[in-house]
Amino acid sequence: SVTSAVARGHIDTLQLLLSHGANVESIGMFEDRTALHIAADNGNEAIAKILLDYNADPNAQSVEWGTPLGIASYSDNEAIVKLLIEYGAKVNTISASEHGTALCAAASNGSHSASICYLVEKAGDDIHAVGGFYGTALQAASSRGYLYTVALLLHNGASPNEEGGRCGTALQAAAYHGYLDVVNLLLGKGAKVNQRGGLYDTALQAAAFQGHTEVVELLLKHGANVHLQG
Repeated sequence: SVTSAVARGHIDTLQLLLSHGANVESIGMFEDRTALHIAADNGNEAIAKILLDYNADPNAQSVEWGTPLGIASYSDNEAIVKLLIEYGAKVNTISASEHGTALCAAASNGSHSASICYLVEKAGDDIHAVGGFYGTALQAASSRGYLYTVALLLHNGASPNEEGGRCGTALQAAAYHGYLDVVNLLLGKGAKVNQRGGLYDTALQAAAFQGHTEVVELLLKHGANVHLQG
């Protein structure tokens, strides 16, 4: 009943249920997420605050959805991101979802607003945290071709050579998807052109596999080794 009220945005009903002892951590019959996950997904700050005031866990984990903070970060809802952190959400938690961390979730959606800047600030040294499908936040942004976000993460200390995720490195991820401007930026910031790992072993092999000729040319100009075999 709590999750139903939250899903439909019925604030008065929610408050009535909670005031009569309804479980704030209840999970819907057909869902793997709490009421707070739903509020974060819907972008309903008022309901999220009510749930948190009733001690909803801001770090609740869902296999499919990750954490409420991860959901809010992916949706680029700065107000809920800040609210959750204010109530104790851990920025660097690596969730079971495909996004791994909240910062990775935001980066994979190309957030240009203050929310990703806020998460970068809160992440601190854990900007390199590895988890989820993409590995790191930098790899997530590189995989999606979000040049602004890639530049922001690099400016704030993200390593272009951090390993993890499906494509191994940010350079391989960008090369595989054919994002020439991202590849160029990463190389300019010290990405190792022949670094090995990931599904395609090297950035050159990833670009060649996908037929991204311009990316292949750029990698070769930066010393990519055509003789490396994955």
